[in-house]
Amino acid sequence: MELTEGTDCFKNEHVVYQEIITAFEKLYGNVGKEVRFAAKYYKLPINKSYMLLEDLSPHNFKIVSRSECLDMKQAKMVLKKLAEWHAVSAVHKENIGSYGEEFVVGTYNDKLRKQISIFFEGMTKYMLRCLHLYENPEDYKEKIEKLLDCCIDELWKATKVDDSEFNVLNHCDLWSNNVMFQYADDGQLLDICFVDLGNPKYGSPAQDLIYFILSSLQADIKIKQFDHLIQYYHEHLVENLELLKYTKAKPTLRELHMLLHKYRIWGHCTTVGVLAISLLESTELSTLDKLMGDCDDGDKFKLMMFTNKRYIQHVNIILPWLLNRGALDF
Repeated sequence: MELTEGTDCFKNEHVVYQEIITAFEKLYGNVGKEVRFAAKYYKLPINKSYMLLEDLSPHNFKIVSRSECLDMKQAKMVLKKLAEWHAVSAVHKENIGSYGEEFVVGTYNDKLRKQISIFFEGMTKYMLRCLHLYENPEDYKEKIEKLLDCCIDELWKATKVDDSEFNVLNHCDLWSNNVMFQYADDGQLLDICFVDLGNPKYGSPAQDLIYFILSSLQADIKIKQFDHLIQYYHEHLVENLELLKYTKAKPTLRELHMLLHKYRIWGHCTTVGVLAISLLESTELSTLDKLMGDCDDGDKFKLMMFTNKRYIQHVNIILPWLLNRGALDF
């Protein structure tokens, strides 16, 4: 079973590279700022099932080890670029009126609800099976059991756009493997580019922020530096909204934190989803069929994820934080 069955994400990706990114970079160019978000796109006179993008490796772009996660300098570089992306996406939305259903609803549609439910409910069950391996499991057991029953309903609520709030075009899968870092010959970090832009989603910036920080940062900074990183992102968000002459009210830092709490379901979904996957080294069992299936090999694969020493290290830091913020209460 394909997790993206029923969607045409490759069609959306053509639109993102050919139209949206071009418009975003032009808006910055119009105010005298050069910003690059992704590899150069080449339009092909052939079937839309193909896409040709610039090879970034000759320009010293590379992906860092997903199991080692990102350090503070790398995290800030991503959040600065994300603030630029979110800011210009809000301005562009005002210019065009709407991103259209394919980006407003995205993958969170009725066709995909069953597959997404199978994924998150299955991953939550494996977390519960392995909860005894984590510190103070009884603090979380009842709350995670409740999430097993309501996770998808809460996730669907969180993906509905509230027009009274500040909204942006989220990357929607922003984790370390979907960012390429550019380095100078002396090792200095110069820039980043986003990759895998097949399914961006218009909605609260809380989605990208929670997803990225919890999934991709090193264990000793993702929670300890969370509020500082949100402040850093907010500072650059407001700076770019002002530069681009955004006409609506800019979100305050307080309002941003309120959004992070409102959309707190992303904390659980990120922890049982992409984090469990990203921290496990690749094995012969690392296939989508094993991830989604209930065969013996699938059982072994998912147990490997939730008993992984790296995952246990991260979850022992994340779960108390989610608990103390009320982010496990629904």
